[in-house]
Amino acid sequence: MLSTAENTSQRVNRANKKRSLIISIISWLISGFYLLSTLGWLFALYTALRGQLGPQAMEFFQSLTLIDHIVRASQILIIISASISLIFYRKSALHLFSISLLIGLLSLLIRGKWVISFIGSPFAIFILIAICLYISLINRRHYLK
Repeated sequence: MLSTAENTSQRVNRANKKRSLIISIISWLISGFYLLSTLGWLFALYTALRGQLGPQAMEFFQSLTLIDHIVRASQILIIISASISLIFYRKSALHLFSISLLIGLLSLLIRGKWVISFIGSPFAIFILIAICLYISLINRRHYLK
């Protein structure tokens, strides 16, 4: 028969395994969402460059300046790096998602063209805030390397 200390230890180990599994699933879902969204953005860019978008979408795309494209491309690169960092449980994920949040906030406030974006819309900003809070929580619990 197990002693009370051994029984408690086994319960703690099971709880830690469940917590680790949940953290892994959430991290993969976040990363998967942003990686798939990036593929969608690249496909939209490809179709826009080929002139195969609808008239309203083409009008929007043509209204974008070089700075709009540079800011959006930098955000995409940052979010891809952040997603990969999160998959590998790196502390840099928190910094990269925070930078993406900051760029999203600034681009929304300064230039509100990207309100339908998966990075720069008000809803996306809310999601990025939640993700940054989640990553800071798992960082405080020493899950990130």
